[in-house]
Amino acid sequence: MPRQRWNNSGRCESDNSYADPLQKLLARNLQRKGAAAVLSKRRVSQLARPSCISPVAREARRRSELMRSAQELMDLERYERRQLVAVARNRFHVMTCAFFGAAVRNMIACELSERKALFREWQQAQRDMGALIDREFSKLTPMTPHKFKAVCRLIRSETVMRRRLQVTEAQDRDLYAHFMYLEQLKALESDLNEYRRRIALH
Repeated sequence: MPRQRWNNSGRCESDNSYADPLQKLLARNLQRKGAAAVLSKRRVSQLARPSCISPVAREARRRSELMRSAQELMDLERYERRQLVAVARNRFHVMTCAFFGAAVRNMIACELSERKALFREWQQAQRDMGALIDREFSKLTPMTPHKFKAVCRLIRSETVMRRRLQVTEAQDRDLYAHFMYLEQLKALESDLNEYRRRIALH
């Protein structure tokens, strides 16, 4: 059953007048705080006063007292409603945080569990693949996987050394070509000087 909206103009008179649990709680709080006792004391004090005023003034004063008492009761009831709403909101917030916190923890636990299961499956697949490769390799060559890895490392190191030697050889070839070019220039310069000397003698 949906809860009805608060009516600020209404008054909570008794505990049995409302079916809403929140309104019943409000009525009990008003009774516990002694709102009815305060009103009855005011009525007794008003009746105990001497009747030295006119009936019209007495009626006006009585109405004023009743209006003030009604306003105080409505203010008290409004304050109690606000307090109850604040408590209800706080409890709802706590319950919501607890619910969503538990939901997030459960989601994280499920995610971690699924990731662990996937990681274990991947590890098992890696082991199965390695075993299959070893079996197929043993059919192709009598070498063990350890020796085959050693041979592969040797081939890789040999390839690296060959590339280094090729680079060094290319550098030496360029240096030798540069040296031969310088020797040719020196020979040409010597021939040119000899030719100039002969011309100078003639």
